[in-house]
Amino acid sequence: MPEEQKHRKACKSVLENKGIPIGDHRARQLRKSDYEKYDLIIGMDEENMYYMRLILGDDPCHKVHYLMEYTDTPDAKIEDPWYTRRFALCADQIEEGCRGLLESPSLLTSDHAENKTVASVLRSC
Repeated sequence: MPEEQKHRKACKSVLENKGIPIGDHRARQLRKSDYEKYDLIIGMDEENMYYMRLILGDDPCHKVHYLMEYTDTPDAKIEDPWYTRRFALCADQIEEGCRGLLESPSLLTSDHAENKTVASVLRSC
């Protein structure tokens, strides 16, 4: 089995074990216009941040954050499992970061009023 297929299979197995549906998700390139469109722009590691800031430019509204900022280990970074092969650790960290983000008081401020419903729905899942 080719190396890439092994990695995809390992990742898929971790997600299935956590009950996370894979579906037909696709990534897309970040655009400069996304800065005005979204309240938060989340990165996982230094490389993500480097390229996000290259594309977006300045962050005057403080929208760009690391996902782990919303956890008990805010200085931690989520290493790319494609290179580390630590798919389970990555999935655990992303889950922890997402839970922390959804519980974050800053998500539910009046500046993010439209997110209150989203956060409420996601918390009930």
